[in-house]
Amino acid sequence: MDKDMLWLTCRHHVLELVLEAVVLHSRGSSTGPDILRFKRFQKYWTAIDKTKFQTVISDAYSAQAVADTADDMIAFTMDQLQKFQQRDDYRELLELAVAFLGGVPVKGISFKFSAGIHRARWMAKAIYSLKVWMFRSQFTLKTEEVGVRNIYLFVVKLYLKFWFCSKK
Repeated sequence: MDKDMLWLTCRHHVLELVLEAVVLHSRGSSTGPDILRFKRFQKYWTAIDKTKFQTVISDAYSAQAVADTADDMIAFTMDQLQKFQQRDDYRELLELAVAFLGGVPVKGISFKFSAGIHRARWMAKAIYSLKVWMFRSQFTLKTEEVGVRNIYLFVVKLYLKFWFCSKK
């Protein structure tokens, strides 16, 4: 066009790429579109007792990792839950983060069946990572424990706030 142009990438899409990089680093590359750990968890979901979930304090490493940000993140997510959320998975991620950090969302704690787990569904990676960890006493994590921990710590310490603030 023979003119200087402004290239402004959507902040949400940029942050999706960041989450994808954390997921790839935490679990390694994939040969297919599905994340096998999440696919196993989805199949096992009906056998899980939803009343027996674990919060961040059930793991000393995680509790220490979020100690400096947990109260701020609970307040932030509770504030976001008061606002209109365009999609159910946005609300689900916020509610999971509150429960994981030891708070109780206004509507109480409930767990939904997670549907899509394709690699293209970026928010599913965050949702599944939190659920897998919260129900790890009922769902066997093979060698993936550290990888799942890295993903959910990234999500609750950094990602949630940046992603929801980027909507403005």
